[in-house]
Amino acid sequence: MEACGSVYEVGAFSAEISAGATQTGRDPKGVKRIVRLNSCIAPDGLAAREAVRPSVARYLGAGRVRSKTLKAQGLDLPTEALQAVAGVPYAAGVVPYRPLLPLVTDRHVDALTLAGTIEEVINHVVGLFGAGIDGIIIRPFAPEGGTIEETIVTFGSEVWPRVMTALG
Repeated sequence: MEACGSVYEVGAFSAEISAGATQTGRDPKGVKRIVRLNSCIAPDGLAAREAVRPSVARYLGAGRVRSKTLKAQGLDLPTEALQAVAGVPYAAGVVPYRPLLPLVTDRHVDALTLAGTIEEVINHVVGLFGAGIDGIIIRPFAPEGGTIEETIVTFGSEVWPRVMTALG
């Protein structure tokens, strides 16, 4: 599940996966729920969120995210803003979607990515596991002045061990 950073979205997708598995005679518990999230970890949580915010504008503007719960969470962008970027090819990158940035709040970022301080990211990941995911794949981003490698190392050496401890 790409860009599934919300516990509400995890719940909605898990229910759909379970229903589909049951309909096909599979054990729903045998279907792994893996999320893939653009991720950034920094001492300054705002800097981490700023690093992934353009990717959120791109997700929302291009309509690639097939969210079940964004509207219910009040996270839809205005139709007129989306019309301004309609037809822009996803392959064009984030630049054409920059006009949407003022509309992309931290709530949007939190619902579609994994970004913040070490503590914020740990709490976010623990919440996602509590909502029903079985695993996570991060696509690392660098905060301003940082590196992608630092995000990877921080996730692997500081976040993941503490998540595993929290989950028992």
